[in-house]
Amino acid sequence: MNSFIITIDTLPFSLIEGISISIFECWLIYFILLFFIVCYESRRLKYCIYALSGVILFIAFDLIEDYKNSEKKQIVIYQIKGETNINFIENQQNIFIANTTLTENTSAMLFNVYHHWYDLDLPHPVIYSPTDNFEFQNIIGQSNFYKFGSKTLLLLDEEISNSKIIKVDILYISTAAVLNAKKLINSYQPHFVVLDSKCNWKTIHSFQDSTIKNCKIHELKKEGAFILDF
Repeated sequence: MNSFIITIDTLPFSLIEGISISIFECWLIYFILLFFIVCYESRRLKYCIYALSGVILFIAFDLIEDYKNSEKKQIVIYQIKGETNINFIENQQNIFIANTTLTENTSAMLFNVYHHWYDLDLPHPVIYSPTDNFEFQNIIGQSNFYKFGSKTLLLLDEEISNSKIIKVDILYISTAAVLNAKKLINSYQPHFVVLDSKCNWKTIHSFQDSTIKNCKIHELKKEGAFILDF
């Protein structure tokens, strides 16, 4: 069975990437096909009308979905073992911050990232390294500090573990260095702290044991991707 699936997988056009449909849309396609087949076999016009009605409904549903996606504004940090990453999304603007060890790993990208882009009908992203300084439309990245619209994010990684003290909305920790939770919270006063798989267990326990008000701790390994809609 596996060899048969692999053989089919290698055939031209056997896979189509970049398409994502909901369960409702999938069932709708089945019903459209069914009504077209019944119409062909029975030669009765009413089944053709049912099928065409389904096509119109499918198009309308897709247009509504596209409109909702066009208004989305997100900051996403994916759960990918050993890989620092940040995704800024607004309308059809897709900015991805990651090292080439991730962006060139098609398997990891497909499993963890691509499907989210497919769901939102996003174009191929503009890619920057975490060490890059850049300014792209309403996004600014400088020395691991990012400003996206009204939101700010600071990345503490192996390159910069002692960054300039500044209040931020999101504190993203991606380093094996042992850090003190209370000191970081008091210094940066974030609304969210994101801990990835690189974090030292002592750092994680430091955040778990701390009594923190007005700040949500998000551990990627346990809770999956961090997604902030605003």
